[in-house]
Amino acid sequence: MAIRRSDLPQRVQEQIAAQLSRSETAPKATDRIVFFVDGLPRTAGSKRAFFNRKTGRSVIVDASGAEGTRWQDHVAAVTRQVIGRRDPMPGAAALTLHFFLPRPDSHFRTGRNRHMVRLSAPEKPTGKPDLTKMLRAVEDGITKALVAWKDDAQVTDGCQKKRYVNQRQGERPGVRVTIEPA
Repeated sequence: MAIRRSDLPQRVQEQIAAQLSRSETAPKATDRIVFFVDGLPRTAGSKRAFFNRKTGRSVIVDASGAEGTRWQDHVAAVTRQVIGRRDPMPGAAALTLHFFLPRPDSHFRTGRNRHMVRLSAPEKPTGKPDLTKMLRAVEDGITKALVAWKDDAQVTDGCQKKRYVNQRQGERPGVRVTIEPA
């Protein structure tokens, strides 16, 4: 299921338009590409296999479900919009991902100080979602776009981080993606 540009939130459309207006031509396969995918990052990668007795076939199910698939499709759509039409990167690629997750309400103070983070709140997210599974979902989404690389096996270098954002101060959850030749 492909996502049309008109299906994306208005601020994502504006961001894509701004990035596209900076260059009149599509980026080359050797260019460094940086963009932001707005939305709550989802995971991918946990698979289950079972045998269906009625059909006589083995079935593989992705545990991320429909939300994980929608996130991958969203990543693919934004990637296609930002990169445009170009040949995939021919060789090794480096992928840097900075995930920004919403801070839970329990991290904030109450009353008139409800916009302030508690001193006891952790600085970095150490719980779920798992960083490597979020990485896998973004890699799969970029691979679906068919414009950055032919296969995510080309990613040989990279760095991944996950941090909190404070939505009460206007920060947005999502992922900042940097793709460059390795």
